[in-house]
Amino acid sequence: MLPLSWWHKPYYKLLNTVECAGHIVPVGFISDGATVPRILWPIFPTIGRYLKATLVHDYYLTEGIDRKTCDHRFRDCLVELGIESWRVNAMFYAVRVYGIIKDCVVRHQIPQ
Repeated sequence: MLPLSWWHKPYYKLLNTVECAGHIVPVGFISDGATVPRILWPIFPTIGRYLKATLVHDYYLTEGIDRKTCDHRFRDCLVELGIESWRVNAMFYAVRVYGIIKDCVVRHQIPQ
């Protein structure tokens, strides 16, 4: 992956196709990695072992696939990558809760 910026939140552009759990993310997809609170980075880094799962999740969200399906694809990739079951569960439920809260906030925003 190629970083697109050194000055702001890092975004990365895929230079190769990524495949995980039967799902494909094409060359050129741009991602910021996983959204993880900084305090948890030592346990759940934003890139690294989990990156393929993160890319699958983010790519399918941008393609209009519903969040629940994307969250389950994320979990399937984590399992395929051999991530420990406690981490799979922690990350899956964190993604589910974050998505539900984010969707609720977006739905209840007042137009300006």
